Amino acid sequence: MRTYHTFAFALFFVFVSSTIFVSSTGKSQSNTSAEIETVLRSAFGMTVESVKQFKPFSVTGDFNGDGVADLLVIVRISGHRSELPKDVLAMNPFELNRKATFPSDPAIENRLAIAIVHSWKSPQPAAKFLLIGESPILILDYERAVSGRAEDSKDLMSVMKRRGPRPKGQKFPATARGDVVLLANQVGDNSLLYWNGRTYRWQDSGEGD
Repeated sequence: MRTYHTFAFALFFVFVSSTIFVSSTGKSQSNTSAEIETVLRSAFGMTVESVKQFKPFSVTGDFNGDGVADLLVIVRISGHRSELPKDVLAMNPFELNRKATFPSDPAIENRLAIAIVHSWKSPQPAAKFLLIGESPILILDYERAVSGRAEDSKDLMSVMKRRGPRPKGQKFPATARGDVVLLANQVGDNSLLYWNGRTYRWQDSGEGD
């Protein structure tokens, strides 16, 4: 009888522990998403909105190498450049002319961009960037976000740590100060996005540093 009671208690403990774990995990994920939205709104106002159809639509890492976590979010431009907070640096690392051009009518153009906040959990972020321009990056293709096909919106972005395992054959950019963002492109390879100490650089697959 004692063995039966012990076994029953063990089963009950496992069930309760699992329930608490699932509940807390779901809550943690929800809080993280809500936290991202709060930071995004505070940093960029109403000029951008997150594109949650992508999985993931955001990543974190130490992109500038200062030892503090930074945030990167895929966003849709929802406002005009004149509405962008003055302390946000808009840049175009994707094209030779480096001109960051906003859509003339954000309501119909569905232009996607990359929003980055350095020290995103600090009361006052260290810096804020909006990267916008034409590129072969799959996660900046709005049609993929709304296609409804899982293969169009999953696993298009990841982080390669400065100190940690790297994808086979993937070289780390010599001038990268911190972690590097890997962005899938149209040829089925990864392009690289990184901070070189002055600005964000984008390096397509096959290009040198």
